Amino acid sequence: MKQRAWILLFVAAAFLLLPLWRITLHLFEPNPEFRNLVAEYQRQTIPEDAKVVGTGEINREAYLIQTHWDIECAWSWPEYREWAKKQLRAKNVTLKEEADRNFSYSRVDHADILTLRVKSLDDGPPLRLRIIFEGRPW
Repeated sequence: MKQRAWILLFVAAAFLLLPLWRITLHLFEPNPEFRNLVAEYQRQTIPEDAKVVGTGEINREAYLIQTHWDIECAWSWPEYREWAKKQLRAKNVTLKEEADRNFSYSRVDHADILTLRVKSLDDGPPLRLRIIFEGRPW
C-alpha cells in the first residue's frame, strides 16, 4: 500500500509540474523585442552594397542572448570602420573597445547591456566581417 501511495504521489506531482516546465522553456526563447534589435543593428552594420554570407541562430544561455552575421563588401577596413562608427553613433551607443582589426560598442537599454562587436575576418578583397550582437541583464 505504501508503494502505491508513492507512485500516485509521483504521478500527481508530474502532472502538476509539467505545465511549469513548459512555461520555463518558453522563457528561454528569444523574444520579438530582441529580434527587432537584431534587425535594427543589422541595418546599421550592413552597407547597401554588402552581401550577407552567413548568419547565426539566436542563442540563449543563462544571462546572455547572442547572434552574429557575416558580411562581405568591396570596401577597405578603414572605410567600413568609419562608415559603421558613423551609423552607430546615431544609435546612442558608446565605443567600448577598438583595436587594429575590431571594435565594439555598447549601450544600456531598459536594464539590459547591449554589445555589438565587429571583427575583420579577411582583408580581402572582398573585406569579410563578423558582427556579433549580444544582450545581458544589467
